Order: sequence, then structure tokens, then C-alpha cells
Amino acid sequence: MKKDGRTQAGVLLLFVIVTFFQLWPLPLDPSRALYETIDSVLNTWTMTRVQQNLFAHPGDIFRGNIFFPLTRTLRFSDLLLPQSLLGLPVYALTQNPLLAYNLLLFASYFLNALAMFLLVRHL
Repeated sequence: MKKDGRTQAGVLLLFVIVTFFQLWPLPLDPSRALYETIDSVLNTWTMTRVQQNLFAHPGDIFRGNIFFPLTRTLRFSDLLLPQSLLGLPVYALTQNPLLAYNLLLFASYFLNALAMFLLVRHL
């Protein structure tokens, strides 16, 4: 059983290294850089609005700051509530939406790879 734990730790380390190079040069400065897609910009904005709404307006997480005079504009796209909740501790500590989004992006890459490895190994 001890060998199994070392194998999983080694595979996780491998996936972290592969993620680091796959997202290059983003890992160099995750608090100021953003992956170069329009989805990254939209998702970062959406997560930030949801996180800010959870602090300022907990009863109205759909409140957006676009398409004036409409108010609940986060309903026009994906709410990303699970992602926003997972990134909330980083955002609450740093007030940096890019860092919260990028750490969540990094984690999703290598944790999904690890989950697939464990599933294939199980099957």
C-alpha cells in the first residue's frame, strides 16, 4: 500500500510539471497574467463579480455591472458558482481576481489528470 501512495504522488508531481509547461508563461506571474483567450477574461470577470456579490450582496449573486440599466446580468452567461466558491478563499485573502482564477486553472489541470489516471488504473 505504501508503494501505491508513492506512485500516486509521483504521478501527481508529473502532472504538476506538465501543467506548468503547458500553461507557460502563465506560471511565471499568476497574479498579473491571464491565459490568452476571451473565455479567460469572461470567466475571471464572472468569478470576481460572484465573489464580490457574496460579500456585498449575499442575497443577489446575479448582480452584474454591465448592460445598464439591467441589474441581474450574470444570468446572461454561466454563473460559475462552484468555481467562484473554490476560488473565494484566495480572492478573500489577496483581493486579486487573476491569482484566484489562475490557481483554480492550474489545480483543475493537474487534478483532472490525476482523477483520470486513478479512474483508468481502477478500471
